[in-house]
Amino acid sequence: MSVWDNAAVVGALGVAFGGATAYIQSALAARAKTGEELRDARLEAYPPVWLQTSNLSKYPPAEITWADLEAQHLAFRRWYYTTGGLFLSERSRDRYGDVQEVLGAYLLSHQGGGPVDPDDYDAIADTCGAFRTALTEDLATRRQRSFLLTLKSRRWHRRKEREAEAVFERFGETPLRLPLGEMKL
Repeated sequence: MSVWDNAAVVGALGVAFGGATAYIQSALAARAKTGEELRDARLEAYPPVWLQTSNLSKYPPAEITWADLEAQHLAFRRWYYTTGGLFLSERSRDRYGDVQEVLGAYLLSHQGGGPVDPDDYDAIADTCGAFRTALTEDLATRRQRSFLLTLKSRRWHRRKEREAEAVFERFGETPLRLPLGEMKL
């Protein structure tokens, strides 16, 4: 007699597969709900920093000074610790870090103030643009996610990370350290 002819074995397997299917469906539903809740939280947290990055846009470029960049650097920090840092994806966090490192290196290497050179401005604006792109990817506001888009995005982010590192090295690799009193949240 085959094991498949035994009604108890077939019934037990049916119950086991049914239970496993129900567990997987429940886990997927919980994950989808968490994803929706995270997206809702991001939709509240991201607009303020998106607006702040407009000060460093490529089109049209702004005429800014060292003091403007210092204020921007601190505003990004304030946003990160009070509003949005908790909701950033790993990629968005990496691009945020690139922006802060580039701004800090620029501020340290150009102490004394004055207007920001157009080439330096473009490098900083490109780094901010990569951060904005990462934010739109978190929200999937520009494109539907797909396997091919994910691969393309991964390559794009690697390239932007290398570009930010080159700008960081150009400005100097020592991080800017400000007194804690100047970094109020």
